[in-house]
Amino acid sequence: MKPLFPRTYFQVLLIICLPLSVVGQQTSSYSFLNNGLNVINNHEPGLRNFYMRLELLDEKKIRTVNIVHIGDSHIQADWFSGKVRTLLQQKFGSAGRGLVFPYSVARTNSPEDIYAKSNVKWTSRRTIDRSGNLPVGLSGITLQTRESGFYLNLRISEGPNPIHYKFNKVTLFTESNRGFRSWRVNNQSSNIQYRKTDIPVLPTPKSAPSNYHTVQNGENLTLISRKYGMSVQELKKLNKMDNDVIYVGKKLKVKTEQSSQGIPRSMVEENSTLGFMQQFFLPYPTREIRLEGEAGGNLSRLYGVVLENYHQSGLLYHMIGVNGAKFEHYNRSTEFHKHVQALRPDLIIISLGTNEAVNGYFNEKSFYNEVDDFIHDLETYNRFADILITTPPDSYKSRTYTNPVVGKITQILTNYATSNNLACWNFYGLMGGSGSIEDWRKNNLAQSDKLHLTKPGYELQGKLLYEAIIRGYELYRNR
Repeated sequence: MKPLFPRTYFQVLLIICLPLSVVGQQTSSYSFLNNGLNVINNHEPGLRNFYMRLELLDEKKIRTVNIVHIGDSHIQADWFSGKVRTLLQQKFGSAGRGLVFPYSVARTNSPEDIYAKSNVKWTSRRTIDRSGNLPVGLSGITLQTRESGFYLNLRISEGPNPIHYKFNKVTLFTESNRGFRSWRVNNQSSNIQYRKTDIPVLPTPKSAPSNYHTVQNGENLTLISRKYGMSVQELKKLNKMDNDVIYVGKKLKVKTEQSSQGIPRSMVEENSTLGFMQQFFLPYPTREIRLEGEAGGNLSRLYGVVLENYHQSGLLYHMIGVNGAKFEHYNRSTEFHKHVQALRPDLIIISLGTNEAVNGYFNEKSFYNEVDDFIHDLETYNRFADILITTPPDSYKSRTYTNPVVGKITQILTNYATSNNLACWNFYGLMGGSGSIEDWRKNNLAQSDKLHLTKPGYELQGKLLYEAIIRGYELYRNR
């Protein structure tokens, strides 16, 4: 059984606050905010790869940086993640809207800019649903129909968003096995084209045997473990290490075999699609598409749609949010991790923990194990991605009592990030800690359930996270 808190070396975190001129004016003057805590803890080495990719994008040496934001109801409406997306794309450019889903067709709430309509009723299943036999993948929600004459219209509205999300490349996450229909987009079949990605592959040091890695200048356990598809804990256990200290020239044992479940990075780089993806290149940028099924097969299944503008360089920010979701729900989603891997994320943001705090009995050891399993799988499938853990906001129980479990979850998540060299953003502490959700409600930043924020509240949360990311990025560049 895994210990609640592994006996690993805990780094001392030095929190450095840059002047506000780095990121513009102060986001808020609310007295209950602990603005000094608006930093990414362990941002180096936790986000070093991501910062490197941002710098290359900033210098126009690469075309795209991918961010995947995974969460629950705090994310599904896309007010929080949408604000981070907009601000980052204003600074670094936009490569498109990213992952979307026809939420209304699945009979659940949708981000404001996504409009979806179909002429048939679809069967749906969410990652939180225990009943049903549909596999759940990329979006945390799956749609399926047996109707042959269906159509599904999908449109991205412009609204007040300053980013223009017209797209000319559509990627469908679906099924291509026998019995499943292929898709048409705007009455055209999939026109897959070979497109070599610009993501660089870190070379294996020539001086090291195939089952060893020689530590290079600037490397740490996180970078090395992700290079070989391992977790930090696996790397340390394999080398009988009781702390994180390494030095240049040290030889570390590594696992060189590819996971039987993971998709080799070279496959993602050398092929434009995988077996569960169909791509369509449209003749001109548009905001609306019509999805239909090809002849043949008797089932059509949809896991998600990625919308891009391949004429533009910049960020793709993919939101994955499911109302009521916990770590355990994503852990049992059969197709989830291989789909996320196909997005080639440079940064994965995890915003979970609220539902564990409010639903029933809370077991610290079980929660820790679910977190560990989830992040271990993310690292196994996405060895080039950095991971940023955000702590959940404060909440009340039954709208009446402060909830001490939120503080416990925050402590577990921050300790886990520290001991595994992952970046962490402590929103619970930043927003004011225990009981602060009442201050947010009084200022129209939280809803009366004292669990969810209002749209202005989520947008404030998004601005704060953006500022913390940019602070860390500027530190990285200025060092």
